[in-house]
Amino acid sequence: MSSATVAVSVADSPEQLRSLAFWMSAEDEFHGCVSLREQPDWDGEPGGVPDAVVVVLCGDTASAFVTSLLTWLSRHHALDRVTLTMRGPSGREIELECGAADDATELVEVLRPLLDDET
Repeated sequence: MSSATVAVSVADSPEQLRSLAFWMSAEDEFHGCVSLREQPDWDGEPGGVPDAVVVVLCGDTASAFVTSLLTWLSRHHALDRVTLTMRGPSGREIELECGAADDATELVEVLRPLLDDET
């Protein structure tokens, strides 16, 4: 089965990223598929500030990802929107912004073709 990665970014909010990573990690569908991507610290060593939550998706987890993300956003009123950078198995990349009020069905429709993109 094909997989894709989604990097969720929030401008200047490492604590919100940690919260989202914890939230997503608690979902059974994403066990072992969620990580925090960190910018290297000033001397180039790992352990810097988180700049994205990265989730590995396969076809049957796209809906769960979107539902979980939009639910998390609806509970974090300080955030309007997040940026999603999605990369399919072929390396094709799509970037978009979404917020809690966005339609989950539309987001899944964007993700599914990316998951199926093998070439």
